[in-house]
Amino acid sequence: SSGGLSSRHPARSLQDWQVEDIILLATVDGKLHARDRRTGAPRWEIEADKPMIETVYHHNDSDPEAQPETSLIWIVEPSQDGSLYVYSSEPQTGMQKLGLSVKQLVEELSPYAGEDPPVVYTADKKNTLYTVDASNGRILKMFSSGASTFSNDQNCRRVDGLGSLEDNECETIGTLTLGRTEYTVSIADKLTGNPICTIRYFEWGPNNRDKDLHNQYASTMDSKYIYTQHDGSVVAVDYRETNRFGNSILYKQKFSSPVARVYDVVRPLDEEILDASLVILPQPIGPAGDDTIEQDKIFVNCTESGSWYAMSELRYPTVTDGASNAVCYTQGYALPVGTFNPAKQRANLVGIHPLHPMSQEQSEILTIGGPDQSLVGSPNAYNTDNAQVMLPNTSNPWAGISSSGIVGLLALIGLFAIVSRWVDVQKIIQRQASAPVTMKEAPVSVTSEPGEITPSRDDGPPSSEPVDRKVRFPEPAEETIFPQGEREKAKAPTPSPEAPGEVKVDSPTRASTPAPAETDKPAEEQTPVKPKKKATRGVRGGRKAKEKKEQLEAQQRRRANSQSNSDKESNGALATPVPKPLSKIDGMDVISVDASESPNVSGKIQINNLTIDTDRIIGHGSAGTCVFEGKFEGRAVAVKRMLSQYYELASQEVSFLQQSDHDKNVIRYYCQQKDQHFLYIAVELCQASLWDLFNLPDVRDEARYQQLQSLASAVQRDVRGALYQLAKGLYHLHDLRIIHRDIKPQNILIAFPKPNKPNELRLVISDFGLCKTLPENVSTLIDPTSNAGTCGWKAPELISQPKDTASNNGHSNISHPGTSESSSGGTMGGVKRAADIFSLGCLFFWVLTGGDHPYDDKEGWMQMRELNIKKNNLQNMHKLDLGSDSEEPRQLITAMLAHNPEDRPSAQQVLCHPFFWSPKKRLDFLCDVSDHFEHEPRDPPSPHLCYLESYSDMVISSNSKDKDWQRKLDRMFLDTLGKQRKYNGAKMLDLLRALRNKKNHYEDMSLDVKKRVGSLPEGYLQYFTTRFPTLLMACFWAIKDCRVETNARFRSYYSIENQE
Repeated sequence: SSGGLSSRHPARSLQDWQVEDIILLATVDGKLHARDRRTGAPRWEIEADKPMIETVYHHNDSDPEAQPETSLIWIVEPSQDGSLYVYSSEPQTGMQKLGLSVKQLVEELSPYAGEDPPVVYTADKKNTLYTVDASNGRILKMFSSGASTFSNDQNCRRVDGLGSLEDNECETIGTLTLGRTEYTVSIADKLTGNPICTIRYFEWGPNNRDKDLHNQYASTMDSKYIYTQHDGSVVAVDYRETNRFGNSILYKQKFSSPVARVYDVVRPLDEEILDASLVILPQPIGPAGDDTIEQDKIFVNCTESGSWYAMSELRYPTVTDGASNAVCYTQGYALPVGTFNPAKQRANLVGIHPLHPMSQEQSEILTIGGPDQSLVGSPNAYNTDNAQVMLPNTSNPWAGISSSGIVGLLALIGLFAIVSRWVDVQKIIQRQASAPVTMKEAPVSVTSEPGEITPSRDDGPPSSEPVDRKVRFPEPAEETIFPQGEREKAKAPTPSPEAPGEVKVDSPTRASTPAPAETDKPAEEQTPVKPKKKATRGVRGGRKAKEKKEQLEAQQRRRANSQSNSDKESNGALATPVPKPLSKIDGMDVISVDASESPNVSGKIQINNLTIDTDRIIGHGSAGTCVFEGKFEGRAVAVKRMLSQYYELASQEVSFLQQSDHDKNVIRYYCQQKDQHFLYIAVELCQASLWDLFNLPDVRDEARYQQLQSLASAVQRDVRGALYQLAKGLYHLHDLRIIHRDIKPQNILIAFPKPNKPNELRLVISDFGLCKTLPENVSTLIDPTSNAGTCGWKAPELISQPKDTASNNGHSNISHPGTSESSSGGTMGGVKRAADIFSLGCLFFWVLTGGDHPYDDKEGWMQMRELNIKKNNLQNMHKLDLGSDSEEPRQLITAMLAHNPEDRPSAQQVLCHPFFWSPKKRLDFLCDVSDHFEHEPRDPPSPHLCYLESYSDMVISSNSKDKDWQRKLDRMFLDTLGKQRKYNGAKMLDLLRALRNKKNHYEDMSLDVKKRVGSLPEGYLQYFTTRFPTLLMACFWAIKDCRVETNARFRSYYSIENQE
């Protein structure tokens, strides 16, 4: 064949291919997860340097404090093409679908000048192709327009014909060709030309050479499908395996970010080569999606950096299950015109947005148009002749109806909803009274157990009658992840006695109560409650009207609570009475929270002795977590708000906080509260994070900039003290057998000084969401989520996951960390305290160099940083230049970053390192070392003296002709040594003696000599360390070599009790 593009391959049929046992899941945060197709067990993970979506809004360069050039918010759907939505705070505008996509703008339309809004789009894209080892996720090759990279790292035994036939643990199952396409869209004002916004969107994708197979892939080969939800939960369903309740759930899992794309992996049927090139196919929407084409909702959320994304029910059938409506659809909501406050908008826009007009609590906001008809990688996903008829109508059917007509129609719908609701409640109460077990009928809803999705049950075969629900799944026969979920099931609360007959179908919380007499029965023998008859497609409006009626009733209850403290009966349950009237706090209205409170509130909320100010947002986390300012018993605090389904995760975090907050360098915990929708954790309020101090150019507010600059200067003035505090805080955690697992700049906070110490700089360790506790007498934690952490800050043993499965009992295919050692960081023997030490070493380097990472390459790619960590490829140690004081931090950080966990120091050893010693302590130590070795025999030299002299090449010189320490000292200083005793310029012992003698007789030296050698202790010490930079560390290691560090003379230097 000739050069250039390869010729077209022969026609291929999917019938000649078979599905592999791994599946790829791409999440919104940019990561690519490989999981076992049958069990969901982790295989490997590819980190990303950024999320799939990034939006940057530009300000007027002439006025740093000015608002951005527009009040529009661009929202991207992380689907195959990146559909675009736009939100405006202008009246009668709201959320709209642009009818354009990122991919369309880049590949077809750019440059593009629009009229509504009047902006200009310019765009480009960048392609990168990876060859990945499918067995462990190792990137073998990387191709881009700029350069190509090949990895020759061999972390396994090479398989050959001479080896044992059974010894194949390092054989690969094949290679994956994986593409990554990055789109950049620049948006500018059509009239002024000023830049408005830059949208960056990337997606993982297959090899475009395999499009012939993509076009044939209308359904999976094994009838297994993955369904995703807004909070990162996924459920895998096998439609071939059924039980009495319907289709079989294979596993349920939870990711830190929603799953945006799912890819199946296939290989040729006749391919006998183990390392064949595998093909990636985008998974089509499952059979449950066939009945959801008319779904008209979209879920909107944003990443941690504030970039907005949307997920429509058309592409993600279960994405809105368990989610709440956006606050902007509540009555009386109105964002001031022209306001551009991302934090405020985040609180108001996160949630479900309907694609049809709401029954209007806010009639002036326009609605979202329907998504594009092209589906993700599935041209025949619906497999129906009338698919076009079933697609949602993107036009506004209400455009020609007057507002009075809409009001009249809504009044009729509301009347019908009230009657229907009363009848339904009566039926539920009657059925509840006779049922031994109360089960909740709901689609894949979020429960209080992390990682678990509660399926629904039916008491018979699936009905052929069209139903209103999207996906109905049975209880799985076996839970394969999150074993703590079983403990939570045992603690499931019983229904409130005030509402004995209430079953809320759409509630996001679990409402089932197992009967005590039937706890030992298998799941299939328990009598399920017959669910109420579902509405057919012809009465969809009735269900929506009921939902709207419920929202209206909730708003009425809130207004009633603000006027009176009397108990009101609402929706079958009694509202919790407020203990005392709450009027105003600091001049602002206070909303009291009771059992029936809606999550869509703003302002200040009072829960017992905790006040949460939801208008003052400090930050955001994943899965809807927000941090607000608040007050606890009059003390300013930070309040972390989490969704109620993360109860166990929050309880675990509170437990760690309660254990560890006795140390001043660990964030202090105050209290925990909850209402019907959220959990609240109150902790110490801090000024900023370390990350904030080293990212000052991103700060727009002048006062905030000055504050952060002042804090950064304080850290630099006493950088040793700041790093010592971090090591001390980590030592406290490790002493309590707690492994943090997420040490990074964002989790190190600068606390407010105490009133009696106004100039004190105090750093604290925060965010205990990933912590784990070591059992007694155990130093290693075997954990299936042992690769938890943040990309670029994890230890090498937590990054790679080899194929080796430690399961030898034949009952499980779940991959476990391997035990074989290699020089490339491929071991996965569990989580040790040493993993935190590695992260702390990266953090030390980052602070000392002003924001550089030891493993970053020139381009700063996060994936290359991870690859360098895995390959033990330190890139930037040359940047650690602190003059004559560089040797101690360099040796400490090098030890902390040791590739083998066993070679890293403990937190106690870090605290005792000479890097943290004061000049006086360093000088005293060198004199004590001299005194110790002066008493050692010299002819022949004792073993201890030989240990000391073994460091002479490192300290004095490795060149025998130049090995004379006297050449590096001033003549006037040497003249003061006297003639009584000879000094050997090649001996460490004589160098130390000279240092000690002149220190002890410092006052006998002339003023000229004193001026030359400097004052005691700092100047005198620096006179020697500038000429012999490794002297201190050589003596430190020599004492350890001699194993005399526990002697009375040296105990204070090597013991933590004497470090402060």
